[in-house]
Formats: sequence, C-alpha cells, structure tokens
Amino acid sequence: MKVLSMKEKMARARLRRRMLFLSLLRGRSRFLSTLLALAVGTTILAGLLGLYLDIPRQLSREFRSYGANLVLLGQDLSRGISRDVAAEARKIIPADRLVGFAPYLYEKVKINEQPFTFAATELAEARANSPYWLVDGAWPENEKEILVGKEIAEQIGVSIGGRLILSRTSGDSQSMDERVNVQREYKVTGLVLTGGKEEAMIFASLEAHQRMFEARPYDVIEVSMVGSEAEIDDLAAQMETAFPGLEARPAKRLTSSQDQVLNKLQTLVWVVSLIVILLTTISVTTTMLAAVTERRREIGLKKALGAENRELIREFMSEGILLGLLGGALGIGAGYIFASRVALSIFTRRLNFAWELIPLTLIMALVMTSLACIFPVQKATQVEPALVLRGE
Repeated sequence: MKVLSMKEKMARARLRRRMLFLSLLRGRSRFLSTLLALAVGTTILAGLLGLYLDIPRQLSREFRSYGANLVLLGQDLSRGISRDVAAEARKIIPADRLVGFAPYLYEKVKINEQPFTFAATELAEARANSPYWLVDGAWPENEKEILVGKEIAEQIGVSIGGRLILSRTSGDSQSMDERVNVQREYKVTGLVLTGGKEEAMIFASLEAHQRMFEARPYDVIEVSMVGSEAEIDDLAAQMETAFPGLEARPAKRLTSSQDQVLNKLQTLVWVVSLIVILLTTISVTTTMLAAVTERRREIGLKKALGAENRELIREFMSEGILLGLLGGALGIGAGYIFASRVALSIFTRRLNFAWELIPLTLIMALVMTSLACIFPVQKATQVEPALVLRGE
C-alpha cells in the first residue's frame, strides 16, 4: 500500500472539498430542501429540549402560587420555634430555590369585646408564599397598619382606610385586679379574600406584634421552595436531623401533584421529540436516495476509474455532516425563539437560555443526518459501473 506524502494528502483533501462543493452546487434545490427539512426538525427539537430543560423550574415556580409546600413546627408546640433555629433552618435552603420563608405568631385579640385571631408575620415573605391571596387595597407598610379578613370586615363593619382598636389581656393570674388591658389602634390598609380560613384572621407585621405582645418563639413557619417531592423530603429530613426540636412537614398533596404533572409533560416532550426525529430522518433519507439515483452514472464512472467504496461513503457522509451542522445551527436560534414564545404564552415567564442546548442540538442534527445517510450510502456502494455505463 502506497504511503502518501503530506503534499499528496493535502491535494486530495482539496479535491474532496471541491467535489463536495460542486456536488452541492449541482443539486442545490435538493440541498436547500434537505436543509429546510433539517432546520424545521431541529427547530422543533431545540424548542422542546429548551422547554424540557426549563420545564421543572418553570412549573415548580408556577406551583408556588398554590401556597407553601413545607411547614416547620416545634415538636414541643408549647415552646414553638426559636428565632435562632429559624434563621439557621433558612440557611439550609438554597437561596436560588427559596420563594418565601414566613414565620407566624398567632394571638387572640378583641375588637369591641369580640375575639379574633391576630396573625403576625413577615408580610413580604407571606406575600411571596401566597400569591393566590386577593388583597382588596394595599399591603401594610409599617407596624401601625393591618390586613383584615373579608369575613371579619363584614362582621364588624370596617372598610379600607378605617381604624380598629385591638385589645388583649395580659397576666397569668386569675385575679382581675392583676390583669392588664393593652390596647393599640391600627389602620386597615386592605381586605383579604381567599375563600379560606384567612378571611377570619387579622394579619400584621412582626413589628406590629411587638406593639402589643412580648417577644416569643414562632408558632409555625411556612416555607415555599422550588423542588421535586424527593428534594423537599430530603430537605425536611436534613432539617430535622440538624435541629432535633424541629418538625418539618412537606405538603404531600401539593408536591406529589407537582411531580405527576412534571413527569407527564416531560414524557410528552420525549414522545414528540422521537416523532420529530423519525419524520426528519425519513425526509432526509428520501432526499439522499433521490440524490443517489440522480448520480448513478457519476458514481459508476468514479468506481470505473478506481474509486473505492470508502471514498464514496466519505463523500456522502461529508454531505450529511455539512447538512447536519448547518441545519442544527439554524435550529438552535429558531428553536430558542420557538421555546421562548411557548414559555411566555403558557407559563407567562421568560425562558432562560441553556448553553447546553447548543451541543445537544448539533449532536441530534448530526445523528439524524448520519442515520439518514446509511441506506442511501449502501445503495451508492452497490452501483455496478458496467450496468450504469452501458451504451456510454
């Protein structure tokens, strides 16, 4: 076997590139139709892949609109959760996964001698946890403002902008002489409508709580975080191990429903992707077979002049690889635009561009064109020069 010099190798490489260019130029209509089919296929695949990579994050955040998915309690309910434990527990949750971390203090207060529940919390965190709350008016901005449940507002006849005097009785002794009545005036900035127990409660900031009550541990902490059911269960176990007096209860119904929806959507993405790959591969195979049929005389002539099968295979596979790279490159940009429009219309959120989308899309495009070239290349190697050149 003759060993080629570097100069001869370079000359052959230039010849192959020229032959590839001329082949594509002669069949430019076929080339463009194949490129279009690949571009459409890779656009859909890239879009589905982009959604597949971002669907868990998008849907997990969408599910946060249904409320907290993890509740923290003190195992000894009479002692509650200390503020130090709450601060350390919050640090365990990854910052990029945390949506809201709302501690609550529940007290009994009276309005005109009628008892009601007073819930003090970090209002910004409660708002992040419960976007499903409908607040008619505005959220409190200082310790002298409160939210009142719709049910209470109708019962005592208060409206937005009105003022309420809340009172509580302090002291442990049963003797009335030793009990101290504490009263504070608050402005109602909004009414809470949820269709649930929140409509029978008064909500205020932790600072508002300090105006009337002594500082004490939290009764409960509601946590809203992005994560699967397994991830939330693991985090709950981690918290209970780190803080023996803490009980972490995942909202099983919410987290399991979230996982079921995610699994079904991801399965749908896989099924549609496989169908797109199959249809695109068949389309490219058909076009390449037509190319082999058109070039039977050319292939026969090359074989008659001494061209080996591996050279024919290299030539057709080079065309396929070039088509795959061009189609994949077109599909990446168009696919991201397609996925962004879907994410915006369905999830009302912007899609984050995943850089791994570039190599994955190119790999899928190359796999499709490589598979599509197998049968046409086999047909090309089976061309008999004597038969196709008869009469030339």
